[in-house]
Amino acid sequence: MKFETFFPNQNRHVRFLLGLYISRKRRESGASLTELANKADLTPQSIKRIEAGRMNVTPRIFGNLQVALGFEAEDLNEIRRIAGVAYINDLSKVLVPNFPV
Repeated sequence: MKFETFFPNQNRHVRFLLGLYISRKRRESGASLTELANKADLTPQSIKRIEAGRMNVTPRIFGNLQVALGFEAEDLNEIRRIAGVAYINDLSKVLVPNFPV
């Protein structure tokens, strides 16, 4: 699966939604930040920044995380669809505490 196909642009909404997804997948797998970082060849600080939506996910990072967490194409399609909603910023501010403005 090509990352560019799913997310050709990474605005803050896309980063935030990807971060939520990665955080959820990490927790479901029972991995700590350090464990995931080791599996994905990243630092724990990078994982923390990605999960918080403060760091772009490059194709290389995406590939490493996909292998480490087993991403599903249908989940990524849903993230892409939601990120395309014009009012996602306002919706996110209401639904998610500490949404990055």
